[in-house]
Amino acid sequence: MIDSAVMSADLPPSGLGINLKPEATEDDAQRVAECLRNALTSGEITISRPTR
Repeated sequence: MIDSAVMSADLPPSGLGINLKPEATEDDAQRVAECLRNALTSGEITISRPTR
């Protein structure tokens, strides 16, 4: 359900933005966030509602 992803150019990357497809559900967003939680060693994850 990921439409696009952008990562900062610094190393190690300090930021990542993910846009989900319009038909994605809240459950899809939570599933992506859980995958990120399992991979991150530090930082935080923020889920925002889509802008229209």
